[in-house]
Amino acid sequence: MLGRGAAGSVELVRRSNDGELFALKTIQMQFMNPSERKLAENEISLLKVLKGPTIIRYFDSFIESDAIHIVMEYAEGGALSDIITEHKTTGKSFTKKQIMDWYHIV
Repeated sequence: MLGRGAAGSVELVRRSNDGELFALKTIQMQFMNPSERKLAENEISLLKVLKGPTIIRYFDSFIESDAIHIVMEYAEGGALSDIITEHKTTGKSFTKKQIMDWYHIV
C-alpha cells in the first residue's frame, strides 16, 4: 500500500513477465453519483494526454468489481508534494541541484 484517500487507494504492483514496478490507483465507484463518476473518467482522459518530466506517466486503465483501476508510473522517491511538506516541517532546505533536477534543467 502506497497511499489511501477518501476515494480509493494506490498500491505498488509488479508486472509478472519482467518484474517492472507500477502504481495501481483504485477508485471505488459504488458510492459515486453520476457526476463523481464523470470526474473519475475525466481524470483518466487527462492522464492519457499529460506528458512531461515531472508528471507521473499513465499506462493503462480498466474497470473491474465496480472500481476504476489506473496503472501509472511508480515514483520510487514518492510525491514531490510530500517531499516539500517533509522539508518544510523539518526546516530543511533544498539544494540548487535538487531543484534543477526536478525541472530537468541540468
